[in-house]
Amino acid sequence: MMGVQVQNVRYADDAQPGWVECHLIDAHGRRWSFLQKVPIVTDRGAPAAVEPAQ
Repeated sequence: MMGVQVQNVRYADDAQPGWVECHLIDAHGRRWSFLQKVPIVTDRGAPAAVEPAQ
């Protein structure tokens, strides 16, 4: 399975299942910011979700 590396920068919302703001840098050096559900970007629950994902 292929994937991309993102950094979870802040816990954004408590609404189930929890939301985090994520950043990634694309091949052209542009930073993208988006909100994602905690279970999609980490197998840890919040508040550990604010730690950078590897």
